[in-house]
Amino acid sequence: MDQIARIEQELDDFPDTLTLYREQLKSWYSQAADKVSRATDLPSLMDMDRKIKLGNTSTTVSSGDDDFLSSVAQCPANRILEIESKFESVYDIPLGNISVDVIAMDGGKRTTVPLDEHGKGQFKGTPGKFYRVHVQSEVTPEQIDDLFSSYDGLTTELDSWLRKEWEGFKPQWSQQSASASLAAVGNGMLAGGWAAIQEVWDGIGEITDILKDPGAFAEKLGESAGQFAELAESAPDLMEKAMLLASDEAALCLLMRTAVLWLEALPPSQLAGSSAEAISKVVVGLVIDLLIGLVLSVVGVGIAWLTVRLAKYSAQIFKAAMGFVKSMVTIINNFMEYVDRYKTVAVRGVAAGLKQGRMQLRWNGRKNTTLKHNEHHDDVSKQATNPNGDSADSADKTATNKCPVSMVTGEELLTLTDGSLDGILPFAFTRLYRTSAAEIDAGLGFGWSHSLSHRLEIDGDTVIWIDHENRRTTFPLPSSERPAIHNSLSRAAIYLGNEPEELILAQAGDEARFYHFHNGFLTT
Repeated sequence: MDQIARIEQELDDFPDTLTLYREQLKSWYSQAADKVSRATDLPSLMDMDRKIKLGNTSTTVSSGDDDFLSSVAQCPANRILEIESKFESVYDIPLGNISVDVIAMDGGKRTTVPLDEHGKGQFKGTPGKFYRVHVQSEVTPEQIDDLFSSYDGLTTELDSWLRKEWEGFKPQWSQQSASASLAAVGNGMLAGGWAAIQEVWDGIGEITDILKDPGAFAEKLGESAGQFAELAESAPDLMEKAMLLASDEAALCLLMRTAVLWLEALPPSQLAGSSAEAISKVVVGLVIDLLIGLVLSVVGVGIAWLTVRLAKYSAQIFKAAMGFVKSMVTIINNFMEYVDRYKTVAVRGVAAGLKQGRMQLRWNGRKNTTLKHNEHHDDVSKQATNPNGDSADSADKTATNKCPVSMVTGEELLTLTDGSLDGILPFAFTRLYRTSAAEIDAGLGFGWSHSLSHRLEIDGDTVIWIDHENRRTTFPLPSSERPAIHNSLSRAAIYLGNEPEELILAQAGDEARFYHFHNGFLTT
């Protein structure tokens, strides 16, 4: 499929962007998510942490935690317990027009209290009694339907705008060679450039950090950094909308696809580069800058941000990008009228804390979703074994029932850590005794292995990795045709190194290490 036909296919598919997004959420699975979304997290995967504060202590819990105790507040003598809802920010940005439940610790009576546009409300209780607060956690199907209906207008406007832009771009495509276009990247960023899309999604997480503490980004924001403090005082409602937009994953998903498709549709001469890699980097950087600029435009500093950020690009890109943002600002401003629908669904399950006599709810944006490409892996699975040939998992994953005896093989497993080094590359020297290795001496006595006792046995086209726990993991010998081979059953992988006779082994885990072998011996 040539580039023109592919772009037109993407334009035809654009209206279904959130239909697919919603279906993925309904089925509790997203191909772009490392973690399955809980039903209570719908529809936003850009979750909001709950920060429980009481005096100088605080605890942060995720919205996935259903069973938790918030800090409690004692009702004062005047019977009025003040409630305050804010974003987690260096500024006091209220999150208002929501309802919360006040729960009596004695008896569990629940009372709904509406908060005003300033995020404040009052509850009349019994002096001396204790109460806790959380946002109503039940999200109804009607609320979700109402929320997604608000995206319909945004999708329609973005689709119309993209098609109008393409009408102007398409004639210029027919006059230029495909080799000068983004087709050089492969199948294009949307269709196949997953590394680029991942980088974009990771990069836009910076939006929340900027809104929370713009002073830390003074170099990127330029003179507009000082405007945030003034806006926090003079227009907290705008700051609230910007923070909500920054946490609205569905809206950002639409805007990201719009930006990427628009960049792909640009005439090749405007994004010409010396290589596919260079073009990809331009696209990634542009999309991140454009998305952050769009969110910042809600508080009126988006153009200032882009003026600083786009200075590194060519005059053609600068002009085109500015035109894109100015067009998007009008569309986004219309969409922001629906922000209260998103707020009703997204801000819930939040615990409360006590500060200066007020119950406080503080909201902190956190991105749950990471994008990954479901790449094909050359997987040759075979369970690792002990010296007796019995299947054996790593010691820390072997059931022992609090005794140094494997509940699987019945052999003794005794682990001792003799010393450790902290720092950038921490290292612990650990010994392990395994009954099945009682006739093997790796230098510390029969049955014992240690952190550095790795070696390889190569027999024809087979590699056996004997690791620091005297386990045997088998792989085919890598080659230039098969440079990386996984053994998913043993959670391990082998790679062909850059040096002659070099093989690299890795074991999955929280602190995965790569072991470099030359001629079967561990070197690094």
